[in-house]
Amino acid sequence: MNFLDSFKESLLYIEDHLKSKLTVSDIARHIYVSNFYFQRMFAAITGINVGEYIRNRRLFLAAEELLIEGTKIIDVALKYGYETPESFSRAFRKFHGVGPKEVKNQQEKIKLFPRLEIIVSVKGGTTMEYKITKKESFKITLLVKNFKSENATQEIPKFWTDFFKSGYHHDVCPMLGVCLPMKEGDKEFPYGIGAFNEFVKRVPDGFVEHVVPKGTWAEFACFGPMPNSIQDTWKKIYTEWLPNSRYEIVPGYDFEVYEEGDTKSQN
Repeated sequence: MNFLDSFKESLLYIEDHLKSKLTVSDIARHIYVSNFYFQRMFAAITGINVGEYIRNRRLFLAAEELLIEGTKIIDVALKYGYETPESFSRAFRKFHGVGPKEVKNQQEKIKLFPRLEIIVSVKGGTTMEYKITKKESFKITLLVKNFKSENATQEIPKFWTDFFKSGYHHDVCPMLGVCLPMKEGDKEFPYGIGAFNEFVKRVPDGFVEHVVPKGTWAEFACFGPMPNSIQDTWKKIYTEWLPNSRYEIVPGYDFEVYEEGDTKSQN
């Protein structure tokens, strides 16, 4: 199954299971990828995380049932995974801006949230600088913290700020940002800041050495102010490079390698 087919299949699977218990692990397992890889792919392509997409689709369908079929609020709440009418009402009002009772009585409009679909369009004409390299096994030393995919784009930059505030950069050159392999069933992914072992002067408490196995790597050039530039590069990898490439990403380590310079510069 190629990249686009996998993503399309994940959307169909979500749609078929909106009225039953559904986890990210279930979806990722269905298309034979890791939790982290699927969540990153989904967010890069759609601009929202998979949990938010599922929640919004359920709340839209719930509103349709209330408006068109006149189903009881408690029945709709249970059907779409809410344990109580109160928790359903809070989520419903937060999304639609009105309560389910007002919608059921046809007094208010609802917010449209259609299903995602794959539409093939002609675009491109831009370039991405990359190279394919083969590397032997190597060692890195990292300070690692776990993150949820829903807020990683906000929390990881804070992690970098804390790294410098703690003075770790005096002993461990902060040249690497690394997403580490996830274990089956993990709800958070591990991300580490650190260096190749030859750039470590002293190993502070809390840092751990990791052995990265040999493999084939795709290396992409990234320019521009952080953190937007790295997030935009990941989006291009998933939406432009992978769909047109003969390569597939295997679960493992993902690296951001930083060189000396101004991280706020356009270059």
